[in-house]
Amino acid sequence: DEIPLPVKVYKVARVSFRDTLPSLGTIKGFREIDLKFPASGTIEYINFKEGERITQGDIIASLDQKEPLLKLEYAKIELEKHTKLFELGSILETKLKQSQLEYQSAKAELDKTNLVALSDGYVGSIEVDRGSFVTPQDKVGAFVDMKDVYAEFGVIEKDIAKVREGQNVEVTLDSYPDQVFKGVVDSVSPIVEGRSRTVKVRAKISNPDEKIKPGMFGRVNVLVYEKDLAL
Repeated sequence: DEIPLPVKVYKVARVSFRDTLPSLGTIKGFREIDLKFPASGTIEYINFKEGERITQGDIIASLDQKEPLLKLEYAKIELEKHTKLFELGSILETKLKQSQLEYQSAKAELDKTNLVALSDGYVGSIEVDRGSFVTPQDKVGAFVDMKDVYAEFGVIEKDIAKVREGQNVEVTLDSYPDQVFKGVVDSVSPIVEGRSRTVKVRAKISNPDEKIKPGMFGRVNVLVYEKDLAL
């Protein structure tokens, strides 16, 4: 008699099927900007600490303003004098315009001594102290916008074709292990990087309560394929 061959039998059912591409990444702020003064000078005031929230228009830090204020006051006096002389017909209009330009220039020089927040966000870091001399090349600190954040991760060369803009992404963080944050692939770099042979991918994640902080470590799952009631 022939010996029966062992077989395996499976019950087939329809289920929701998901194919995901796992990766590891780091959280980045939606905007992370180096703070630098447009002019050289000695820092007179630093108005915020690291991690403090700032709103658009806040003065984050200021340089010594003695000399710019004197120049502005002088330009203001000259402008007022030339305005009256022009009204009396004692000077040409070109002389008045010259005074107006000198006043505007002095005001612009004063504005350069203030480091102003261009939008709402947080002071990510402060890297100088009061009394430090800085130039336009020196980083004073960092600005971070956290209303949205990015999960930045690498995809190995053989999986590049599986990732594209607009794909859904799920991210879990060590800080919130029981919570899944949803996002969308925002950009895929066209360059395969060095020794790692990976492509940099950025996924945008909404962060309305600002629980997610830049620098956090994240486990990323890119949803490559989804189908309801797959056999």
